[in-house]
Amino acid sequence: MKKSAAARAFGVSRTSIDRWLEIVELGNITSLRSKPRGRRRVRVWPRTKAATTVRLITDRCPDQLKLPFALWTREAVQTLLAARSAWKSRCGPWVGI
Repeated sequence: MKKSAAARAFGVSRTSIDRWLEIVELGNITSLRSKPRGRRRVRVWPRTKAATTVRLITDRCPDQLKLPFALWTREAVQTLLAARSAWKSRCGPWVGI
């Protein structure tokens, strides 16, 4: 089968066919398996936990919650969430806050 016919059959470009053939020639045929596409999914906080956290932050100062901070900062919020055994982000402190 010609490369152009294979490209039409699979709905891809000829360069994709060339790459696939190169991978097969190198003996790494397992890398041709389909892989997840797009962005990784991020865990989202349940609304009740988010609402409770917002209420805690807006109604009180960190020192009232026995945290070693005078004002709310990112670090203070992280400490609050860790103390409350809340969800810990794998992606960074800004996700879900």
